[in-house]
Amino acid sequence: MRLSSILTLVLVLILILFTIQNANPIRIHFLQWSFTASRVVVIFLAFTAGLLIGWTGRRR
Repeated sequence: MRLSSILTLVLVLILILFTIQNANPIRIHFLQWSFTASRVVVIFLAFTAGLLIGWTGRRR
C-alpha cells in the first residue's frame, strides 16, 4: 500500500471514531433557516464538502 492510502485510511478511521462520540443533536442556524440535525450528519457533510472541494481543485 502507498503511504497516501494508509494516511487516508487512518484519517477516515479517526473521523468515524470522532463522529460516533459526537452523536448529539444540534441546532443549526444559517441566514434565515434553522434546523436540528445530528452532529454526526453535520460533520459528515462538512467532511464530504471538503473532499469534493479538494478533489475538484486538484483536477484543474
